[in-house]
Amino acid sequence: MRNLYSKLVATALLFAVSFSASAQSSEAQSFYFSKDLIKIVLSERGCEGLRMYPVIDEGRSTNSVIIVAIDERGNELSSKYQIFTGIRENNPTYSSLKKSDAQKACEAYFSKNKQFVSQVSKALVESIVSGNSLGIAIQLDANQKGNFMVSGYVNPGGLKTTGDAKPGDPCPNACGEPRQYLVFPKSTH
Repeated sequence: MRNLYSKLVATALLFAVSFSASAQSSEAQSFYFSKDLIKIVLSERGCEGLRMYPVIDEGRSTNSVIIVAIDERGNELSSKYQIFTGIRENNPTYSSLKKSDAQKACEAYFSKNKQFVSQVSKALVESIVSGNSLGIAIQLDANQKGNFMVSGYVNPGGLKTTGDAKPGDPCPNACGEPRQYLVFPKSTH
């Protein structure tokens, strides 16, 4: 009986540690975009910032992020959406999605998760990628009520965020009209 009790306690402790580790890892998941890609996106005519959408990358069945340039009114400037696809040899990878594919990826995420979108100003992104930052790291931070946090990243033997993370402006609260979105979030709470 004592042996059975010890096994139950050990199993409960193992479950608690596993649950705690998975909860911590889901609190801040990072997605990386290189400085070169960011410069291309920000150079679109009329660009005043980036909009970030949470998505499910159907090719890998994992959460990811799409970025797109926006103008001063919040209109998306491109029919190409950049999606983070992972890390290969300590470098971020991404690909372009057509609008219809980007919409499907957003809808797949929104059907299973809390719905939100964020945007950040061009000036903030440019300040993050100036200096020794290799690009931007976008984190989905549960402590920020589902908002994205943006910081720079470096690569000393693996990608690591650097500097203070800055929160995006949550949409639609601080953003535009429903017609301006790839997929309009139904609820931000």
